[in-house]
Amino acid sequence: MEVKDRDKPLYHAAACIASNYLVVNVNYALSICEKIGMDPFNSLKGLENLIEDTFRNIKKMGPRESLTGPISRGDSGTVRDHIKNLKKIFNGNEIEIYCVMGKRAAHIACQNGWISKETRNTIIDILEDV
Repeated sequence: MEVKDRDKPLYHAAACIASNYLVVNVNYALSICEKIGMDPFNSLKGLENLIEDTFRNIKKMGPRESLTGPISRGDSGTVRDHIKNLKKIFNGNEIEIYCVMGKRAAHIACQNGWISKETRNTIIDILEDV
């Protein structure tokens, strides 16, 4: 694969997002587990299969088709419940991570045809109302 010189900073940004931000996401998940009294090492062991299965699905089907979870199903009630409970353990900045990622997930689910534009907008409204 060849990357043009002018595109190298953007390719590097993509690499950082794919690698470094994956670390940040896993750390974020573990911090939630730690806040509810779970040992981070044991939490990682518990999430390990989910992370590995997700990566296998990405390699097999691509990232968009590998999306799962309440947003991919249009389950706005679970999203509300997540936010309500995240507010109990985090301040606004830490909840914002969940909301930013959730909005991207809503767009992907809508692009995939799994949820309607109306459902996407409902979920985005919930996520923006934090």
